[in-house]
This record gives sequence, C-alpha cells and structure tokens, in this order.
Amino acid sequence: MRAVTLAYCVAAADTVADGLADYTAARLPRTTLIVRRSGQIARLATARNPVVRSLRNGMLRSMAFLGPSAALRQADFVMRWDHPALSPAGPPSS
Repeated sequence: MRAVTLAYCVAAADTVADGLADYTAARLPRTTLIVRRSGQIARLATARNPVVRSLRNGMLRSMAFLGPSAALRQADFVMRWDHPALSPAGPPSS
C-alpha cells in the first residue's frame, strides 16, 4: 500500500522531490491519527490507577456483548486504504 501510494505520488509529480512531498502530505494525517490512537491505547493498557483499570476492564467486558465486529470496527481506519487517485480528496497536488 505504501509502495503504491509512493509510486503514484512520484509518477504524478513533476520532480521526485515534489512526489516525495506529496507522499508525505497524503500519508501524514492518517499516520498521525494512528500514532495518537496507539498512544491512547498504550496509556489505557498500562494504567496503574485502580479506577481507570476498573473502567478499562468493564469497557472490555462490555465489548463482548456488542460482538466481535464492534472491536474490529475500532481498527477500520488502520486497515482501510484508498488509492490516492480514487480517494474522496483526489490525488495530492504538487
């Protein structure tokens, strides 16, 4: 996926430097969101506060009642990928 996006950005740009800048611009919002979400999950998973741990454990137990698809939907933004030419925002501009 990254290679396809990189190849598309470089091929669509006037120069390799412009293509690399477009690639960064295309991926930065998504990767920033993934890094932030990862940090939130890590803080929740390693919480030492007993109240926070209790809330976390209760939330995880309640997810079982919603079914496996509820947990999987939380990762949709990580698993989903759209080709830059087909994405709603359109191809990156140089």
